[in-house]
Amino acid sequence: MPLATDVALQEIAELSHGFVGADLEALCQEVGMIALRGFLANLPLGIDATASTELSALQVTRENFLAGLQAPLDLLLATPDIGGASLGTSQIGTTIVFVYIWLPYMVLPIQAALERVPKSLIEASSDLGAHPRDTFRRVILPLSIPGVAAGSIFTFSLTLGDYIIPNLVGSSRPFIGQLVYQYQGTASNLPLAAAFAVVPIVIMAVYLSIVKRFGAFDAL
Repeated sequence: MPLATDVALQEIAELSHGFVGADLEALCQEVGMIALRGFLANLPLGIDATASTELSALQVTRENFLAGLQAPLDLLLATPDIGGASLGTSQIGTTIVFVYIWLPYMVLPIQAALERVPKSLIEASSDLGAHPRDTFRRVILPLSIPGVAAGSIFTFSLTLGDYIIPNLVGSSRPFIGQLVYQYQGTASNLPLAAAFAVVPIVIMAVYLSIVKRFGAFDAL
């Protein structure tokens, strides 16, 4: 199916940056089907010689490509429980914002743990003929677990008590931090707010006791 004159390959290349061959193949198939569905939707009953000629001259437009690039996002937003009308009103959008905000608190402890890995162990693994993948799996990864556990303490505790991000982005399902904020603020129900505030404390106490076994406190 030929491309229309309004399709700029440079723009499509920028929009699909990072796609592998299979992704590009699937994108082209989806775009072609979008163009074909648009043609068939406006086709009257019965296919005559004129319709056959128009079908053979059908072209893929820029609008078809943009719709094809939007299709995976629409499919993701249609997922029950985590989807929504848009990213701003879905649990997926909330998760993306949480990752964007708290990612540095995960990266820094991992970086500190990786800096503590003795280079002599990595060199010894290489001298013994280990593949870099095996060195990472058997040497670097086990020694970086304390950093991963320490980073999870920061991100988990901050996410658990956050009430600003869920108020701005996401669905109507409340987080614990939102409930505490609502009951001690607009509802003026301090006992219930205090009861909800105990829940994160209990969860964090159990979580800290678990990650302590992985040496998380040594990486802080």
